[in-house]
Amino acid sequence: MKKIFYKLFLSYFLILSFFSLLILISILGVVRNRYIDELKSHLDDLIFSLSDRTEYLLINNDIKSLRIFIKEFSNKRGLKISIYDKYGELFLDSDIEEQIKIMENKKPEIDIAFHGEKGFSIRKSEIYKDNMIFLAVPLYENDNIIGVLRIGLKAQRIDDFITNLYRRIGLVILILILFSSIISLILSRNFTLPLRDLTRAFKRISSGDTDIRIFSERKDELGELTKNFNLMAVNIKKSLDEIEKEKSIIDSLSKALPDLVLLLDKRGEVLYFNEKAKENFQSIEKGKFYYEFIKEPEFLYKFEKALEKGEAEGEISLDHKIFYLKIKKIPETENFVIVLTDITEMKKLEEVKRDFTLNLSHELKTPLTLIKGYIETIEEEEEIKNKRYISIIKRHIERLIDMTEKIISLSKIESEEKALQIEKINLREIIDGVLPIFEKRLKEKEIEVKVYIPSDLPLIEGDRFKLEQVFINLFDNSIKFTFKGEINIKARKKDNRVLIEFNDTGEGIDERHLPRIFERFYVGVRGREREKSGAGLGLAIVKQIINLHNGKISVESKKGEGTKFLIELPLRF
Repeated sequence: MKKIFYKLFLSYFLILSFFSLLILISILGVVRNRYIDELKSHLDDLIFSLSDRTEYLLINNDIKSLRIFIKEFSNKRGLKISIYDKYGELFLDSDIEEQIKIMENKKPEIDIAFHGEKGFSIRKSEIYKDNMIFLAVPLYENDNIIGVLRIGLKAQRIDDFITNLYRRIGLVILILILFSSIISLILSRNFTLPLRDLTRAFKRISSGDTDIRIFSERKDELGELTKNFNLMAVNIKKSLDEIEKEKSIIDSLSKALPDLVLLLDKRGEVLYFNEKAKENFQSIEKGKFYYEFIKEPEFLYKFEKALEKGEAEGEISLDHKIFYLKIKKIPETENFVIVLTDITEMKKLEEVKRDFTLNLSHELKTPLTLIKGYIETIEEEEEIKNKRYISIIKRHIERLIDMTEKIISLSKIESEEKALQIEKINLREIIDGVLPIFEKRLKEKEIEVKVYIPSDLPLIEGDRFKLEQVFINLFDNSIKFTFKGEINIKARKKDNRVLIEFNDTGEGIDERHLPRIFERFYVGVRGREREKSGAGLGLAIVKQIINLHNGKISVESKKGEGTKFLIELPLRF
């Protein structure tokens, strides 16, 4: 602020001093010229009164009287009077004896007078050795110039006048400079004083004091700036109060949340964490990096994936607990929200349920297989009564066996989810390997299968056996609900993924059933017979296998227009 004050003061001072000097120098020039003009007018009056008498005495060749006349006039008026003959030589002079002739090299006023005009000059005289003011007029006899009369006045009067004028002007300049300094000081202070108040107020706001206000009665821009500052301070206080209130709400919600919540920047530095996170990661602190208290490599993999794609999720084991991890980038920032939901108890319950289902299925499969064998033996007897009922019992036994096999298959997939046999797979080879299984059913229903897989489609990484199971289930599902028409399979590469469309021209699915189509045992599709629809596990197995491959599956369908399954699989597992 002091620098601004000094700059303003110096600027005001220099500007005021410069214009003061400019005005005074202009006035000095005007006054000097005016003074010289008055002197010239005075000399003009004097030479006019001299010229007639001089001409008369010179024409009558009364040199003695002429000398006395110019001598007396010179002494009376304080003038230097000279008469030049028609040849330009000094003829008489009021201060010089007759016999002394001095030639002047420069006498412009004489030269002008010999041209019939009044000659005027201010110069140093070679005769009088002093600065002089000269005025010369021609002398005539019958319109012929017979000489020149010149009167001179020492310029000392002008010099004295100018010197006196300079002194007065110097005094005025000094007073003006002093006055300019005072004005500059007042103007600078008036301008910088509100700025100093604003600076102090900004410092107090930056230190957290939002109650600071500035009072000013100024009506100019600085007054307006002060008003706007006060308005800004009010808005800042209001915003901070709202932020504090929202922070209090967020803190309350954060404490109430059963999940672990962290906020990390893109480098992995902790910006925020809730109490649950502190309970689980006791060494967590703001400013630390997550890898200082989370050593699980899977978390590092998920975080790097979120850095690349903006989000990531999946299960993760930390300190003998199982969490469902979700990482999402906050829009328009470089920060990420981490939510860890403890699913340890849920996973244990699922494992118990899965084991129970698996054991039960195994226990049911053996007697069901025996019952089926006995029924087939009974069917081979030639004289069998109630053959129709035996056929119904056999069909339902086969359905129960199919259901137990799928339950066992699904349980194995879930329990062996981390034991995939990953290899390079040609998608076309998988389709070609699955088609013969359904060749008889396709021919019976007159369904044509069209496969559109480009020859340059890259190999994908996956479990061959499980991916074959995906297409077996999809073919089985489509053939059940397609009575005549087509099954189209298309595949293409998009970025680092393969997109597969499995489309049939069957009877389609009612839109309200689509959200639950991949749930286990869901067979509520209207218009489909329970017997035909199976156990409702085929699509659940498909989704589970796709998920194991970090892929996605979705379905589109309209009643009477067929069904399309859309599968995304990564090229690299």
